[in-house]
Amino acid sequence: MFDEFFEVFLADTEHARKIHFNIRYQVYCEEMGFEDKQNCPEPYEKDKWDSNAVHFILRHRQSGAWVGAMRLIFHQNGRLPILEHCKIHKQANRDELARSVELSRLCVLKEVRRRCTDGIPPTGLAEQDSKAVSYLFNQRRLQNSLIWGLYRAASIYCKKRQIKTWYFLTTMALAKIVNRENFKFKLIGDCCRLNGDRFPFSINLDEVLANPLWSNDYAAGYKLYSELDSVALAA
Repeated sequence: MFDEFFEVFLADTEHARKIHFNIRYQVYCEEMGFEDKQNCPEPYEKDKWDSNAVHFILRHRQSGAWVGAMRLIFHQNGRLPILEHCKIHKQANRDELARSVELSRLCVLKEVRRRCTDGIPPTGLAEQDSKAVSYLFNQRRLQNSLIWGLYRAASIYCKKRQIKTWYFLTTMALAKIVNRENFKFKLIGDCCRLNGDRFPFSINLDEVLANPLWSNDYAAGYKLYSELDSVALAA
């Protein structure tokens, strides 16, 4: 049901990247307090890795609201963020890094994550649409589904560019949730302290692409934000 209610865009314009940065600001600065708002003169959360990354944004179809974000970081001079924070058991060589990305800044706005408790049909859905209401009010199902939708977009993007490996720095709790859906994260290093305990993981893209999740949903992959702009201008 992800494709029925949500869609993922590659933020290939400056305006789209501002949407991405603003979602991060709302989650990491205002909600979580992981990043200092004083370091953000505008309501955009950015860092040095963004100049060598591609950015995705997630939109709710019916309302047009932008509700989530994620980025893929390419190595800079043989370095990825994960290597600055954790001790990795086996370092990748430069050729391997050239075919790798790090997934980070995966976030969903709290208004979407907490829809199941607000008592209002989400985003204007009709009361009689019981299937949709059940899907969107199930907090765990909804939040996980948004993650899978962003993963699917990233997997299609990476396949086109012959990327072989994904790296993650995440909590053990999220890694366990992801592993239950047959993604098979591999622990590759020691725990580090970064806004709590974080662990370094990797996964082979072939395993992501083979996940049975994609057989029933997530077929849309992603669109280009620039194409959305073109449609609006033509209307």
